[in-house]
Amino acid sequence: MDVSTALLLTLAVVYSTIVYILTRQRRFPSFPGPIGYPIIGTILPQENTYVKMMEYSKQYGPVYALRVLSTRVLSAARELLEVRSGIYSNRLAPKMIEMIGLDDGIIFQPQPSRLREGRKLLASGLQPRELEAFRPVIQAAVVRFLSLLLKEPKDFLSHLHRSRTRLPTAVSLEIAYGYTAASGKDDPFATRMKSFVKGFDKAAAVSVNEGFAVNWLPFLSYLPSWLPGLTFKRVARTWKKELLDTLREGFDRVKDEVARGVAKPSVLSCALEDGSSGYTEDVMLKSLPELFTGENLMSRLFTTSIQLMTYGGIAGGSETSISAMSTFFLAMTLNSEVQFRAQEELDRVIGSGRLPTYGDRDGLPYVMAVMTEVLRWHTPLPCVYRTSTKDDVYEGCFVAKGSTLLVNLWAMFHDEARFTEPGKFKPERWLGGCKPSDERDVDPLELAFGFGRRVCPGKYMAQELLFNVIASTLAVFNIRKAKDDNGNEITPSVIYSNGSMPYVALRSKLVDSAEKLDGIYHPHSAPLPFQCEVVPRSQQAVSLVDDAWN
Repeated sequence: MDVSTALLLTLAVVYSTIVYILTRQRRFPSFPGPIGYPIIGTILPQENTYVKMMEYSKQYGPVYALRVLSTRVLSAARELLEVRSGIYSNRLAPKMIEMIGLDDGIIFQPQPSRLREGRKLLASGLQPRELEAFRPVIQAAVVRFLSLLLKEPKDFLSHLHRSRTRLPTAVSLEIAYGYTAASGKDDPFATRMKSFVKGFDKAAAVSVNEGFAVNWLPFLSYLPSWLPGLTFKRVARTWKKELLDTLREGFDRVKDEVARGVAKPSVLSCALEDGSSGYTEDVMLKSLPELFTGENLMSRLFTTSIQLMTYGGIAGGSETSISAMSTFFLAMTLNSEVQFRAQEELDRVIGSGRLPTYGDRDGLPYVMAVMTEVLRWHTPLPCVYRTSTKDDVYEGCFVAKGSTLLVNLWAMFHDEARFTEPGKFKPERWLGGCKPSDERDVDPLELAFGFGRRVCPGKYMAQELLFNVIASTLAVFNIRKAKDDNGNEITPSVIYSNGSMPYVALRSKLVDSAEKLDGIYHPHSAPLPFQCEVVPRSQQAVSLVDDAWN
């Protein structure tokens, strides 16, 4: 074949491909939506992006499409992701996640068999029945949090975020690794795990302002790192070593403890000890390939199954819980009448002789309603996204393979047709006859943790921990507005981080090390720092915490 013939064949293939791409879409009408600008597409606001997208749904209908740079985004209905989960259950790993070698866990796992295996592994410790064995761990963590509030009430937000006191991470480390963080100082491993979680979430962010431009413009990863603005490649190399070393440390510790017969009960220790669990030796060995090869395989650490799948339980439920706990303190500061009613129920049902537990929840409907409303009023994850794995047609319109489908949970939880005064914090909307008629379809206890095949594996742990924190805090403390130097009350503003939302921005915050992330980035939507007073309700309440802690 001569050069001219080869060129003609190449042009024919390119032409045919272009014609196919264009004609496959023209056979069906397109979804309505904003047209956007050439090249950059739709410019979404940096703040409260989900609110703008809710406005679009009122203008264009519940299902509409827009384009941000080269990414086509379809605002879809929840039913689409559930009924056609075989097509829409995939999550495409952001380019930065791929570059740091963390694209093989359950969060972005594209292989159904591996996804099932990972979720089965996590279910061995995170389902309601299995969580009963870890209930003392959860309760001890809550008591520790209450004790710190007694000593340093002004630092209530810090107690949720610091590595040694960070409630969800501390509980997750116990359940995943059987690891108890050292008290009295920042624990090195807990600190590194916290940095790991922050590094992962920043790398996964689709916001250029809070994440990396390469996640929206993947071709940047193929350009040489010496070009201006491509320092993310150096960041990726540094993080890859730091983050995966942390996972390796945790896995090695448990493996050694199992070999010595001293391992505490945990998801990992059970998987390593139980030869009939169904987790093959090959799966466990590939978690630490350098143990056998002494080098990186295929130019990246092939860290699979147990290491990254265990991480999936730490990151998801942990960040959702922290955001919700912060919202709880804000809601109580602004709504004293809600706090008093919840405390009256606790005093009547539990009394003052002990702290409430998760087993009391059925007898505390109003406290449960407070928890539900916390997750609705400012849901930690305003949106849930998936990626289509093949071409599809929905309601007569074409959905191309690789499209990003986004379910706006914020819009669902603030739909005026379902909720009266959705901007107000009203727990009574979840009681008796006040509940929405389609409560199951808008239940924050279900939707706030995702749904379908990708529901957060740490969902039940997060719910139990959140309930214990809310109920115990209300039983022991009064939360009220702080006062300035003149004795005037300070009413905090309800301002939230943008969290997991996509938007186009011109600047990017880059850091060289995952250790430097603390205080810079919060992956979920969470209230910005605010002031409040946290005061013990009585001396008896103080003694109750002291006795439990001691």
